[in-house]
Amino acid sequence: MKALVTGLHGFTGRYLEQELVKNGYEVYGLTVERERERERERERPRGGPV
Repeated sequence: MKALVTGLHGFTGRYLEQELVKNGYEVYGLTVERERERERERERPRGGPV
C-alpha cells in the first residue's frame, strides 16, 4: 500500500512515517523547507529609512 503524509518532517509526521514503513507502506511526503523560507525572509527589502 501507499501513503501520502503532509508535514512529513514535522513533529508527528516523522513518527507516522516510521510506523507506516514498519507496517509495509510505501510512504510519500510533503514538507516545507523552513531554512529556504528563512533565507528568503532575510533577503526581502524592509520598509523605512536605509
